[in-house]
Amino acid sequence: MADEEPKKKVTIETLTSTLATLRLRVSEFQENIEAFIVSLEEMSRSIKSRFASIEARLASLEVQLSSLGPSPDWEAQEFEHMLSELDGIGEDLTMMRQTWNALTQGLQQRVN
Repeated sequence: MADEEPKKKVTIETLTSTLATLRLRVSEFQENIEAFIVSLEEMSRSIKSRFASIEARLASLEVQLSSLGPSPDWEAQEFEHMLSELDGIGEDLTMMRQTWNALTQGLQQRVN
């Protein structure tokens, strides 16, 4: 029992200092969580906006296609425009998926 550390004398100053330190650590932790949540909310708004844009572009293409009728009188330029638009939508979705995957992988690493 000779290896036991001597007990420190507890004083009001020690308790006050410890309490102040813990309150500061809690406050900093809370600020970090709030900043993270704000960042997630901003990303969520951005993703929702991009989805709305994609949906509008798809709807526009559907309207164009439905107005064609049975006549194959479309010009090659119109087909090229639609294919280009579909490629752009695909690229937007790929970028969104990559952003999402990076976010979720980052979250998983932080949790682990």
